[in-house]
Amino acid sequence: MSYIRKIEAQIVGESYDNEDGTSRQAEIKNFCKPGIPVKLIREPNNKYDKKAIGVWVRGKGFLSKEHDHQVGYLNKEQAAEFAPILDAGHTVEAAVKKVVGGTADKPHYGLIIEIFKTEEK
Repeated sequence: MSYIRKIEAQIVGESYDNEDGTSRQAEIKNFCKPGIPVKLIREPNNKYDKKAIGVWVRGKGFLSKEHDHQVGYLNKEQAAEFAPILDAGHTVEAAVKKVVGGTADKPHYGLIIEIFKTEEK
């Protein structure tokens, strides 16, 4: 019998800009709301972590064309757990659980997602 385990993940790297110059902070502010699906995308050629998994959200960009925006990464431990699953061709579903920060006393945005992992009992 299988069941779905919900795993909470605090995203890392959200304070850095993306390679295309876009701000991950702006992407979180503009596109991340509780319940919005996120994509977990493997980056096996990442120079910092061979098991890296980027976290991406879909939204309308600068020219009003909808596309995916990177908002950060899974932490190293969670990436190590999910990289083999993604490498085997399986899909891992995830969604925004909570956006944190963005206030006067804590202006930096953070992101917590829920990952849904099917497991056997």
